[in-house]
Amino acid sequence: MLCEVNEPCAHTVVCENCGKIQLKRCPKCKTRIESKMRAETPELEKLLQVVAQLLGSKWQQVGRNLGIRNVQLEIIKLDNPLNTKEQSFQMLYKWYASCDQERRTLETLREALEAAECFEALQCLPSEER
Repeated sequence: MLCEVNEPCAHTVVCENCGKIQLKRCPKCKTRIESKMRAETPELEKLLQVVAQLLGSKWQQVGRNLGIRNVQLEIIKLDNPLNTKEQSFQMLYKWYASCDQERRTLETLREALEAAECFEALQCLPSEER
Protein backbone atom coordinates (compact mmCIF):
# COMPACT_ATOMS: atom_id res chain seq x y z
CA MET A 1 0.00 0.00 0.00
CA LEU A 2 1.44 3.34 -0.98
CA CYS A 3 0.38 6.01 1.46
CA GLU A 4 0.23 9.16 -0.64
CA VAL A 5 -0.50 11.39 2.34
CA ASN A 6 2.47 10.29 4.40
CA GLU A 7 4.80 9.00 1.74
CA PRO A 8 4.88 11.09 -1.45
CA CYS A 9 8.52 10.06 -1.74
CA ALA A 10 7.08 6.60 -2.55
CA HIS A 11 8.28 4.66 0.47
CA THR A 12 5.93 1.84 1.36
CA VAL A 13 3.76 2.36 4.42
CA VAL A 14 1.42 -0.16 5.93
CA CYS A 15 -0.95 1.34 8.43
CA GLU A 16 -4.68 1.17 9.12
CA ASN A 17 -5.21 4.88 9.52
CA CYS A 18 -2.65 6.35 7.14
CA GLY A 19 -5.21 8.78 5.73
CA LYS A 20 -6.04 10.16 9.18
CA ILE A 21 -2.58 11.33 10.18
CA GLN A 22 -0.60 14.07 8.49
CA LEU A 23 3.18 13.98 8.68
CA LYS A 24 5.48 16.85 7.82
CA ARG A 25 8.41 14.57 6.92
CA CYS A 26 8.79 11.05 5.59
CA PRO A 27 9.63 8.78 8.54
CA LYS A 28 12.13 6.84 6.39
CA CYS A 29 14.06 9.39 4.35
CA LYS A 30 13.07 12.57 6.24
CA THR A 31 12.05 14.28 2.99
CA ARG A 32 9.79 17.26 3.63
CA ILE A 33 6.22 16.53 2.55
CA GLU A 34 4.83 19.51 0.67
CA SER A 35 1.56 18.05 -0.58
CA LYS A 36 -0.17 14.90 -1.69
CA MET A 37 0.96 13.46 -5.00
CA ARG A 38 -1.61 11.46 -6.90
CA ALA A 39 -2.83 10.99 -10.44
CA GLU A 40 -4.66 14.20 -11.18
CA THR A 41 -7.40 12.70 -13.32
CA PRO A 42 -9.07 9.33 -13.78
CA GLU A 43 -8.11 9.60 -17.46
CA LEU A 44 -4.42 9.77 -16.59
CA GLU A 45 -4.67 6.79 -14.27
CA LYS A 46 -6.48 4.83 -16.98
CA LEU A 47 -3.79 5.80 -19.51
CA LEU A 48 -1.06 4.57 -17.13
CA GLN A 49 -2.97 1.30 -16.70
CA VAL A 50 -3.27 0.78 -20.45
CA VAL A 51 0.42 1.53 -21.00
CA ALA A 52 1.38 -0.73 -18.08
CA GLN A 53 -0.47 -3.68 -19.63
CA LEU A 54 1.64 -3.39 -22.77
CA LEU A 55 5.13 -3.14 -21.25
CA GLY A 56 5.64 -6.81 -20.43
CA SER A 57 9.18 -7.67 -19.44
CA LYS A 58 10.44 -4.24 -20.54
CA TRP A 59 8.84 -2.45 -17.58
CA GLN A 60 12.12 -2.21 -15.66
CA GLN A 61 13.96 -0.73 -18.64
CA VAL A 62 11.21 1.86 -19.03
CA GLY A 63 11.54 2.62 -15.32
CA ARG A 64 15.29 3.15 -15.66
CA ASN A 65 14.66 5.41 -18.65
CA LEU A 66 12.29 7.42 -16.47
CA GLY A 67 14.99 7.83 -13.82
CA ILE A 68 13.75 5.33 -11.25
CA ARG A 69 16.60 3.75 -9.31
CA ASN A 70 17.19 -0.01 -9.55
CA VAL A 71 16.58 -0.48 -5.84
CA GLN A 72 13.12 1.07 -6.22
CA LEU A 73 12.38 -1.19 -9.19
CA GLU A 74 13.36 -4.21 -7.11
CA ILE A 75 11.04 -3.09 -4.30
CA ILE A 76 8.18 -2.82 -6.79
CA LYS A 77 9.02 -6.28 -8.11
CA LEU A 78 9.09 -7.80 -4.61
CA ASP A 79 5.88 -6.02 -3.56
CA ASN A 80 4.03 -7.46 -6.58
CA PRO A 81 5.48 -10.93 -7.22
CA LEU A 82 4.47 -12.73 -10.41
CA ASN A 83 2.31 -9.81 -11.56
CA THR A 84 4.08 -7.98 -14.36
CA LYS A 85 1.11 -5.75 -15.15
CA GLU A 86 0.88 -4.50 -11.56
CA GLN A 87 4.68 -4.08 -11.41
CA SER A 88 4.45 -1.99 -14.57
CA PHE A 89 1.63 0.16 -13.23
CA GLN A 90 3.32 0.71 -9.87
CA MET A 91 6.52 1.74 -11.68
CA LEU A 92 4.63 4.25 -13.83
CA TYR A 93 2.75 5.55 -10.83
CA LYS A 94 5.99 5.91 -8.84
CA TRP A 95 7.47 7.92 -11.70
CA TYR A 96 4.41 10.13 -11.91
CA ALA A 97 4.13 10.66 -8.16
CA SER A 98 7.80 11.28 -7.44
CA CYS A 99 9.25 13.25 -10.35
CA ASP A 100 9.20 17.01 -10.69
CA GLN A 101 6.50 18.66 -12.80
CA GLU A 102 8.84 19.48 -15.68
CA ARG A 103 9.55 15.77 -16.22
CA ARG A 104 6.02 14.59 -15.48
CA THR A 105 4.90 14.85 -19.11
CA LEU A 106 3.68 12.56 -21.84
CA GLU A 107 6.76 13.57 -23.83
CA THR A 108 9.04 12.20 -21.09
CA LEU A 109 7.03 8.98 -21.03
CA ARG A 110 7.10 8.80 -24.82
CA GLU A 111 10.91 9.13 -24.85
CA ALA A 112 11.28 6.39 -22.23
CA LEU A 113 9.00 4.05 -24.19
CA GLU A 114 10.86 4.75 -27.44
CA ALA A 115 14.24 4.08 -25.83
CA ALA A 116 12.95 0.73 -24.51
CA GLU A 117 11.37 -0.07 -27.90
CA CYS A 118 7.87 -0.38 -26.43
CA PHE A 119 6.18 0.56 -29.68
CA GLU A 120 2.78 -0.94 -28.88
CA ALA A 121 2.58 1.10 -25.67
CA LEU A 122 3.63 4.21 -27.60
CA GLN A 123 0.56 3.89 -29.80
CA CYS A 124 -1.67 4.32 -26.72
CA LEU A 125 -0.33 7.79 -25.96
CA PRO A 126 -2.20 10.79 -27.33
CA SER A 127 -0.31 12.49 -30.14
CA GLU A 128 -0.28 15.82 -28.30
CA GLU A 129 -0.28 16.74 -24.62
CA ARG A 130 -3.41 18.35 -23.33
